[in-house]
Amino acid sequence: MKSPPQNTAALNLTAYRIYKIFQWLRESPQTVGSINDQFCADPLLGKAVSEDSIWLYLNTLRAVGCEISRPTPSNGFQFVLHNHPFGFHLSEADVELLKQVKARIEARFSYKDVLSFNRWLGELCHHALLPATLNAGKGELKKLLGPRNMDYATYDPVIQQLESAIQYLHLLEIDYASASAPHDQYRAKTLIFLADRVYAQQGVFYVQGVQQGRKNWVTLRLDRILAVREQEDFAVRDELISRMREQHPVWIRLFGITLENIEPLGMDESLYAGMTEEGLPCLELRLMNANFFVLKQKLLSLGVPFEVKAPLSLRQEFLDTLTQMKALYPVEQEGLTA
Repeated sequence: MKSPPQNTAALNLTAYRIYKIFQWLRESPQTVGSINDQFCADPLLGKAVSEDSIWLYLNTLRAVGCEISRPTPSNGFQFVLHNHPFGFHLSEADVELLKQVKARIEARFSYKDVLSFNRWLGELCHHALLPATLNAGKGELKKLLGPRNMDYATYDPVIQQLESAIQYLHLLEIDYASASAPHDQYRAKTLIFLADRVYAQQGVFYVQGVQQGRKNWVTLRLDRILAVREQEDFAVRDELISRMREQHPVWIRLFGITLENIEPLGMDESLYAGMTEEGLPCLELRLMNANFFVLKQKLLSLGVPFEVKAPLSLRQEFLDTLTQMKALYPVEQEGLTA
C-alpha cells in the first residue's frame, strides 16, 4: 500500500499564503511588515514568516505571470501588483463599447442605476486585463468612472432630504459653498431652491431645479451643499412651481442626420423629415419643454449641426453656451448654429 504524501498540511498552508498575498496585493500595495501583520491576524495561519519566505511567495506569483514591482524608497518600500493573468481580457473594441454604454446609462437612467453600473465597472477595472496597444493600461478603464467618484453613503442623508422635497414639492433653503472654498461656511451663499431631480454623472452627484432670482434652471453639486433646510414661504414656492411647469414650444432643425439613425430624446418630441427655405434636407424637431438645461445637453450630445428656430430664449441660451465653450476650449466650433 502506497504511503500518503509527506508535509501535506505544510504544502496547503504555503499555497494558502501565496493566495492571500495575491489577494492583498490586488487590494493595495503591501510591505513585508503589512503582509506579516495580516498573516498573524489570519485564523488559519496565526504567525509571521521570514522575509525570505515572503520573497519566495512573491517570486512564485511572478513565475505564473504576475507583474510585481520591487520595494523602493520612492514607493514606500512596498510591493505593487501592476498586472496579473487571472482577470477579464478586454479588447480596444470592448473598452469603446463600455464608454458608449456608460454614456447611454448616464443620459437615460436614474442616479441609482448609474451608481450600480459604476460599482460593476469598478469591479471590472479591478480585474480587467487590457491589450498592450492601450498604453494607459487600467487607467483607460478607470477614466470611465470619472475624475471623482463620490461615495453614495456620504451623501445619502442629503439625497434623502432632496428626494423627499422633490416628492412633496417642499421649498428649500440651501447653503451652497463656492468652488474655490467648498468647505468654507462663511463664504457660502444661501439659495432658495425648488428641486426637480437628483442625478449622477461622471461619478459626481447633482441636483437640478429652479432658484429664486434666477431665470434659467440651476444645477448644484452635492459636494458643495453644506446644509439643507425646509422653507415655508408658500408664495415663493408657488412661483417656482409655476416656473418649473411652464412649457415653451420648441422648434429645432437638425442637419446631417436621418430618422433612421437618430435616437429618441425621450422628451415626447415629434420628429419628421423637412426642408429648409433654401431647399436643404433636415429633420424638424418639435416639442413642449420647460427644462432647457436637459434639452441643451441632449442636443449637444447628438454631435450634429442644428438650428434653433424657437423660442428666442433657448436660442440665446445656446449662443451663451457656445460662447462659454469657445472661451474654455479655443478650438474652432464648426456646424453649431444657434
